[in-house]
Amino acid sequence: MKKVTDFIEKEHSPLQNIIAKQQDMTSLETLLQKLLTEAEQPHVWISNFRNNVLVLGADTGAWLTKLRYRQLDLLAGFREHYPQLKNISLAIQKPPAASAPLPKEKHREQPNSTVLASLESTAEHLTSSALKKSLYRLLEQLGTKK
Repeated sequence: MKKVTDFIEKEHSPLQNIIAKQQDMTSLETLLQKLLTEAEQPHVWISNFRNNVLVLGADTGAWLTKLRYRQLDLLAGFREHYPQLKNISLAIQKPPAASAPLPKEKHREQPNSTVLASLESTAEHLTSSALKKSLYRLLEQLGTKK
């Protein structure tokens, strides 16, 4: 039976390739954080590195556009440490799960009393019982009683 160390120490093994790629990705991510502004850091990450092309992910089109303006500067910064780097590709993507921010609770503004009165009056005069029930349910959710 082979030992795990046999797979790790074997030159050009698949596991050795995975370890090398992970080390490259970690190194590239550290360098990326140094090259980005503080405002950009939470919105940009390394998505992939293959065939000497670095793929950067951004969480919105606005951040992607900002990266496009800085793409040549970023490429030059990466090439100082990775001269084999051919290009940087940019893509809008969902953030990696580990760094994804928690969704913010949506703040609902309470409708004013005129709107509530209008909804209640409309519900009272409806002939459709399904629509009437729906409006009353909405009024209940908004905190009025009926």
